[in-house]
Amino acid sequence: MVLFNGNDTSGQLMAYACLFLGMYPHIQEKVHAEIVEIIPRQHNEPISPEKLKSLAYTEMFLNECLRLCPTAPNIVRQNMAPITLDETRIPAGNLLAISLFAYHRRKDIWGPDADEFDPDRFSAERSAGRHPFAFLPFSGGSRNCIGWRYAMISMKLMLVYLLREFKIKTDIRHQDMAFRFNAALVLAGKHLIRVERRV
Repeated sequence: MVLFNGNDTSGQLMAYACLFLGMYPHIQEKVHAEIVEIIPRQHNEPISPEKLKSLAYTEMFLNECLRLCPTAPNIVRQNMAPITLDETRIPAGNLLAISLFAYHRRKDIWGPDADEFDPDRFSAERSAGRHPFAFLPFSGGSRNCIGWRYAMISMKLMLVYLLREFKIKTDIRHQDMAFRFNAALVLAGKHLIRVERRV
């Protein structure tokens, strides 16, 4: 399970990230500009955790990828005691599934543009006052994903090495993305990108 979660989901997230970078060139250029400012192309030393932590806009971009395309699209929990949700009583011992794919698109939480791709919704100003469990790509609380830090570090590293050297393009529009649900949220069919070397 650890190998699956550490590789399959990161690979899927990288696929979504590449598609969104290609779909939104202005966002790609902001991510690229931040990367080359903090970790320039000629940077020959090992990339420190501090430098990766400084990639604030890149993290906002990845969070928006995870919001719209949570690689683990469902959270399942068993209630240990009876609970009442919206006037419906649920006895103890039931399995409760939460669709993060739907939850992360709630307009009452994310605004009327919840279906649109906008990394700035994770800025400090726009995140202020948002419930800490509004965004759950790695679950939350005491049983959240133990690999979330690893996932974010590895994704930032991949973007650093990719975007310092290449531009990503695609003809696919956001509304054309198609998904298949299984243990992870995966793309259905081909979603092609083009990679061009930066000069």
